Amino acid sequence: MFLRASFCRLNVFIFCSFFALNLHAQSNSDQDNQALQQEAASFYQQQDWKKAADAYEKIVEQVPQNYAAWYRLAIALIETKQGIRALDALEIAGKSPQIPPSLTLYQRARVHKLTGNKKLMFQRLNSAADAGYASLSNLTENAFWDEVRQDKEFSDVVHKVDRTARPCAYDKKHAEFDFWLGHWDVYGNKERTGPLFGKNHIEKQQNHCLMMENWNGSGGSIGTSMNYYDGTVGKWVQHWVSGGGTVITIEGGLTKGSMLLVGKIFYMNTQTNPIRDFRGTWTPIENDLVRQFFEESIDGGKTWTPWFEGFYFKTSD
Repeated sequence: MFLRASFCRLNVFIFCSFFALNLHAQSNSDQDNQALQQEAASFYQQQDWKKAADAYEKIVEQVPQNYAAWYRLAIALIETKQGIRALDALEIAGKSPQIPPSLTLYQRARVHKLTGNKKLMFQRLNSAADAGYASLSNLTENAFWDEVRQDKEFSDVVHKVDRTARPCAYDKKHAEFDFWLGHWDVYGNKERTGPLFGKNHIEKQQNHCLMMENWNGSGGSIGTSMNYYDGTVGKWVQHWVSGGGTVITIEGGLTKGSMLLVGKIFYMNTQTNPIRDFRGTWTPIENDLVRQFFEESIDGGKTWTPWFEGFYFKTSD
């Protein structure tokens, strides 16, 4: 009985010691791999492509399932003009659901340019664009493509990628309010003899997905609005905030050539009916002239009272 107990304790000791040694070895291996990944990332960021390729090659030898490392290895190999080896790395990187196919297709196109296969290069570029490739600057600013930049096929790819990168710039809905874009002097009448109410500047931002308004009134009033087409509701939306705390939230769309937006206005400094119904109408009258007309209601929209009327005359600044 004593011998059996001693034998069991010895077995437990040996197993625990073996487990501890393996755990320690695994810990050291993980630390070494992490240090190697940091070193590889540093070489990659510094564009020291030879050292980056060597480092990522060591990483994938240790962890073959590190698909991100395979992808970066492919790029480093392309940069060191090792196209065939890069294709092998891209084949493995492409197995990862975390790496979009458009990226590996784009890198394949670069390999085919290196190897002089122009036909396959354009096929891969078009496939990348069809798969949603959106890094427009990689095509328009990268000297790698200078030799083919004037080719019509390349221009077609750039156009296709641009539509993916800047979809609002190509969507008709997002252009419905473009007649309000520009620098404007705002007067009280169409003849421009009335008082100058102020100056307004409306510009496109966020790749044409957003219109920003910046108002500076002659009397010192200021305000800013965000205007955009909201696809979730199928309407144009405006959010206005003035320096005096007035907030306007209205939405709508084109009606008989005018932009009509309806919603609410909130007056921070008003005690009676601080929240009221509100609507605004923007009408292009002729080239470089737009009428803006605001109304509010305190009876739930039964009757409307004029709130502001301004005529926008386009200026050069």
